[in-house]
Amino acid sequence: MRTARTTMLFAAILALPYFAVGLFADGDHASKLLQGGVFLLVVAGLAAAWMAWRGKKIDEAQDERQTFIVGNAMKFSFVVMAVAVQVYWALQFADQGNAGDTSFWLLVSLWGSFLAGYVYSAVRH
Repeated sequence: MRTARTTMLFAAILALPYFAVGLFADGDHASKLLQGGVFLLVVAGLAAAWMAWRGKKIDEAQDERQTFIVGNAMKFSFVVMAVAVQVYWALQFADQGNAGDTSFWLLVSLWGSFLAGYVYSAVRH
């Protein structure tokens, strides 16, 4: 059950930007984001229902190895996203110069969140 709850919590957090932008943005395609958020929640809900149905077997499978596996996957994902964001920023800067500063703030938030997480973890441990 714990794994199913965690899955739904992560899905809700990931769907929240879709719903917020879909509801409050003025763009012509904003309503399509709502569909993406619903799709994300439905797929995660099905996965969580399966995990809840499996119950203790799923929770027991999430042993100490899971932390190591998830940690490695997160490191890999961070590097891939960092490269993607930096390439996106560099391409936008090459085309627009300082007028393309929105992707710069995306880059700042990426590295800022990494630094904040690092400092928090260093102080906490």
